Amino acid sequence: MATEAHRRHETPPGPDGLPLLGNTLSLSRDVLGFYEQAHRNYGDIVRFEVAGDEGYLLTHPEYIEQVLVNDDAKFVKGEVLNRSIGSALGEGMLLAEGEAWRAQRTLAQPAFYRERVETYGEAMVTYAAEAAGNWDGALVDVHDAMTELTLRILARTLFGIDIGDRQSVVREMAEATRTRTDVSSLVGFLPDWVPHPAIREYNRALTDVRGFVEGHIAERKAEPPEERGDDLLSLLVTAAEAGDMSDETLRDNMLTFLFAGHETTALALTYTWFLLGHHPDVQARLHDELDSVLEGSAPTTADLPDLEYTGQVVDEAMRRY
Repeated sequence: MATEAHRRHETPPGPDGLPLLGNTLSLSRDVLGFYEQAHRNYGDIVRFEVAGDEGYLLTHPEYIEQVLVNDDAKFVKGEVLNRSIGSALGEGMLLAEGEAWRAQRTLAQPAFYRERVETYGEAMVTYAAEAAGNWDGALVDVHDAMTELTLRILARTLFGIDIGDRQSVVREMAEATRTRTDVSSLVGFLPDWVPHPAIREYNRALTDVRGFVEGHIAERKAEPPEERGDDLLSLLVTAAEAGDMSDETLRDNMLTFLFAGHETTALALTYTWFLLGHHPDVQARLHDELDSVLEGSAPTTADLPDLEYTGQVVDEAMRRY
């Protein structure tokens, strides 16, 4: 249960820190260890300071539900998140707040209607089969493979583009962003104007990927509206032309979906394969269900309700990691 002291709105306890730096050094040395120790020592809600910003660690489900669900309108995403990725994702949906977020979500929503999502299945199966066909007998870096696969699928389904040999532009930006925002390194806490090699690489990669994205936006704008289709890029381009979204917000949203979409999915799939490799009994049961439901055919979205155990495997991987 949440403690009575916290219900009375007292300032939560937390670890002592250094002047100006607060708990920055302790957090950067061992991120997970810092959070685990803070929870053990101070309870379900812990106050700490990082690089001049105040943060709170919530571990009780009641608090988490309050922040993310019940009282979500009272909480903002915060300066730390904006400082770390704001230069890349700017006015996009991930960082937008309040009415700006709702307006962008409304414009993008048709791309995620059920009937539209069902059309993405064919591209997913095609690209997955191509990837698997290259793995037979090979030693594979699973995370790299999943990153490439999810990026190809996302680019095709949401933006109607074949990313092909331009994947490197997006992947270099993703890698530079991971380094730039890594809280286990002091680089993750430095402002953009500091002349650090990692920050220079981040800015270079950001310039390249913006050019890549803006080029595709220009190509779509050059197409007659009746020929654009109904993918996410076409919806956002039409909104920008109607004055419902600025060109900068359009670009930032395309970057948001490129990175937030493929990185998170690739990581979830990587952990799924990792766990399956360590649990051959689960792997065997998964294969049995696939053989029984698909009977040798390629999967379709219509098969998803019958692939119950398969869904449970993916859900468990995401729950654990």
